[in-house]
Amino acid sequence: METLHPEMIGHMLEAAGARNSSVLFRQPSHWQEFNEWCRKSPVASELIFRASGSIETFHLDRDSQLYFVYYVAMSMETLSTIVKDLVEAYEDNVLGLLHSR
Repeated sequence: METLHPEMIGHMLEAAGARNSSVLFRQPSHWQEFNEWCRKSPVASELIFRASGSIETFHLDRDSQLYFVYYVAMSMETLSTIVKDLVEAYEDNVLGLLHSR
């Protein structure tokens, strides 16, 4: 599997309706933080890596000058599971930060 680029992760979140997965995302700042966390967090990277066996990526145009021209294929069940796991880990992170204050 090719590494999922940040642009792909954003599209995955939108396709799965992740914005509706947590009450935290009613605040635009949390939605933005979640997107950023999904792109940069080692925890998020590990969750996505663990699901990589169920994700297929194919180059659409190998001759393209654009680096990230891919077709990403996975079942809705896989997508839902990844998003659910990401949301839960993000919420745990936020709660941990609040608890440590």
